[in-house]
Amino acid sequence: KVLLVENGRLDIRPAKVLWTEASHVIVRGGDGDGEIPSGATVVTTPPSPLVQNTRVREEPAKAGSEGDSSVGGESAE
Repeated sequence: KVLLVENGRLDIRPAKVLWTEASHVIVRGGDGDGEIPSGATVVTTPPSPLVQNTRVREEPAKAGSEGDSSVGGESAE
């Protein structure tokens, strides 16, 4: 599964990891409704617990973590 931020909310979608290294991951999303849109924000530091549609706040990546973004969770509505 891959965790995305869509409209300020956590979106958990099925995905297949194709390749990974320390700072990069290549995934393939499903076709159609489960597809991962180009340019989507991928969660690298998920809130706990993981709950679909939880409101999240995007934080910029720290220096040295090229392309990553962390996300802080808030209570679900």
